[in-house]
Amino acid sequence: MKLWSTNLTPLKTLTGHQHRVLAVSFSPNGEMFASASRDTTVKLWSRTGALLTTLTGHQDRVTSVSFSPDGELLATTGYDRTVKLWKLADNINIKKSQDSWFKLPYSMIPWDVSKQKLIKNRVSVKSIKLVNSWIGHDDSILNITFSPNGEQIATASKDKTVKLWSRNGQLLQTLIGHSSRVNSVNFSYNGELIATSSDDGMIKLWDSQYNLLKTIMADQGYVLSISFSPDGKFIASAGYDNTVKIWDSQGNYLKTLLKGSSDSVTSVVFSPDSQLIVSASYDGTVKLWSCHDGTLLKTLVGHRDSVMGISFSPDGRVLVSASRDNTLIMWNLDLDNLVDRACDWVHDYLRTNPKVGTSDRHLCNQ
Repeated sequence: MKLWSTNLTPLKTLTGHQHRVLAVSFSPNGEMFASASRDTTVKLWSRTGALLTTLTGHQDRVTSVSFSPDGELLATTGYDRTVKLWKLADNINIKKSQDSWFKLPYSMIPWDVSKQKLIKNRVSVKSIKLVNSWIGHDDSILNITFSPNGEQIATASKDKTVKLWSRNGQLLQTLIGHSSRVNSVNFSYNGELIATSSDDGMIKLWDSQYNLLKTIMADQGYVLSISFSPDGKFIASAGYDNTVKIWDSQGNYLKTLLKGSSDSVTSVVFSPDSQLIVSASYDGTVKLWSCHDGTLLKTLVGHRDSVMGISFSPDGRVLVSASRDNTLIMWNLDLDNLVDRACDWVHDYLRTNPKVGTSDRHLCNQ
């Protein structure tokens, strides 16, 4: 699939937040995603873009959201210095078609199980339970993430530290070493490494026992985001100097992606197959890069203000971007789906228009 050869346009623009949208994250099963906003709320959306529910409780802007790997918990955090854990309820199987099954948390199901048809696209806030909340840091928390095994939660803060917590809120360890606010924390996919990035311009790598392994001067100004590739081979860092840099898993420098952004890069993630790097920028764009050679493949334009967060669906077919323009945009990266939709639109034209050649009438049947 050469997605950069298609004219990628927004699949859907989602409105609902009353202020800047600062982060977005897909659930592990790919059937929903959560958005965090300066309006102090978290919203849960279905994969089709339907608003499921709004979570309230934070007293200041919400900066980050993260689903547990089993999809049963959602962790949220922000400027009020608290970590909140929300129980999304137990998973059950719901039949979507004769030969297709998927999982959704029970409280999120917008279908009538017996009648097998869509009856609503919202659920009651009462069906989601706040199961834990604690003050995590001495200053605002900027980032939160679960460990791959779901047993730990890492938080990065303006107080220059990263803290590791158990699911019940017990403090396990405080990582000290950065000299300025810590913007991002990320686990490697095998859970053996933790990467942190900071306004001090440093990237730090820690092992699973919380020992500092390496400090890297990124030479990007503030390092605003850090991400491991799913295949475990690479680390990507987003810089205030408008660049994305690629490192191997041990923190050795590999390449700098050419300055494709006209402003600082706020967020960087890898596609689920580790073939693409996607960056978001203050310039309002989302850029897709080849992980293989660093080539800029596509620039996605649609937001009217800075893009603050991005998240892939687990199957890599949908990308969601969160922006200071108060919206999220869903981007369809599934070329086969795009072709199917296009054929639906032109099917009658190809079949009935006398100016269409005989061979062209069957283009959508191939």
